[in-house]
Amino acid sequence: MYQVIVNPTSSSGKGMEAWKEIKTILNRRNVTYEVHMLQNAGEATQVVRGLTADGNEANILVVGGDGTLNEVLNGIQDFDHTKVSCIQTGSGNDFARNMHLEKNVERAIMHLLEQPEEIALDYGEVTVRVDGTGDARLDGRQRGVGDARLDGRQSGVGDARMDGRQRGVGDARMDSRQRGVDGDDMDACRDSAVRKKRFLISSGVGYDANICEEVSRSRLKAVLNKIHLGKLVYVMIGVKQIFAKKTVRAKLYLDDAPVMKLPELFFVVGMNHMYEGGGIPFCPNADPTDGRLDVCLVKGMSRLKLLLAVVLVYFKKHLLFKDITNHRCKKMRLVTETPQWIHMDGETPYKVREITWESKGKLRFVR
Repeated sequence: MYQVIVNPTSSSGKGMEAWKEIKTILNRRNVTYEVHMLQNAGEATQVVRGLTADGNEANILVVGGDGTLNEVLNGIQDFDHTKVSCIQTGSGNDFARNMHLEKNVERAIMHLLEQPEEIALDYGEVTVRVDGTGDARLDGRQRGVGDARLDGRQSGVGDARMDGRQRGVGDARMDSRQRGVDGDDMDACRDSAVRKKRFLISSGVGYDANICEEVSRSRLKAVLNKIHLGKLVYVMIGVKQIFAKKTVRAKLYLDDAPVMKLPELFFVVGMNHMYEGGGIPFCPNADPTDGRLDVCLVKGMSRLKLLLAVVLVYFKKHLLFKDITNHRCKKMRLVTETPQWIHMDGETPYKVREITWESKGKLRFVR
């Protein structure tokens, strides 16, 4: 039996239109299903949490965009007994693009029913520390605890090293667990010190996250979605952010490699797939099954060069610039001088100063 998660408002109603077509086909072929019609942000996570908590097999069909798929991923309690399929109806649809999913709804559902193919896809996990105000940090800072410099030390609180440990504050290792905090709780309460969130496509800080944050507030996106031009909003805001986004001083750690000191970080993103941001191939060689993150790092460049790079990236030629590099790692950690927006599959829940990304496990995806 399929558990169908439907986001009826994805891409200005395309989700509901697609579901009506899917429902007709399922009924005609006597396929059993239970539908869960979403009404609120975050609801898919709660629904899937309940569906996957008993250890029984769960076949989940997602009708929505990348954001809905991310919510589903973050609700899964038992990855061994959960299979996920997707008919994408969002505006960006980077997951569908990366996985070469059929765009036509009828052909997509018929292929799923008649010729299903299961793939073990990598998913990543982001760990941040939240101080209860919306700012999330892993450098151990909380409101009223003093000043934390970029090297992670705090005045008046003993020695807070870059690995997050503090004297007298418990043991906060790179795996981001702390005394009194359930490291497996994906939705820790707002006042909790540590939050973990999974991502399937990508997660980044800086330029791409700023685009996602502004797109989420843009009224233009809804207007363009109605005429099937929703992707244009990413391009327009992307050009704007080239001139609006300021660089930040940062340190980057890739696995056990020496620290990379970055006087001017423009953005860094960890990717399981090639495309993000409505079809931008920041990591052309990314393999979603290799158990590692592909990283695109952009350091300080002139605005003119950045503008040219945005054009060249669509042709996978952005790596011609020496300040744009790709890397590969299992775990990545970033420390920035000031809080920056972070996104997970296009969702931007908070600002952060230190983040750990890790290739965490496998999702049983069926297409």
